[in-house]
Amino acid sequence: MDCSRWYKFIDGTMRKQAVTLDDRVKQVSGTLIIKEARVEDSGKYLCVVNNSVGGESVETVLTVTGMKQYGVFQH
Repeated sequence: MDCSRWYKFIDGTMRKQAVTLDDRVKQVSGTLIIKEARVEDSGKYLCVVNNSVGGESVETVLTVTGMKQYGVFQH
């Protein structure tokens, strides 16, 4: 049986913490899905997969930029 888990590295360190799954952040068939991603979701992520034969891991980087704010100015 496969077991996969996602981790996010803590900014500027090699330490990582397990990604908390909730209504906005889900894991489906090993894929991490982040709805309405926020700037604070940016960072380096690690997926770890283990089964009866062994294990493997892969890192990926997510970059979320802030939305531009537009204003209406009247003279």
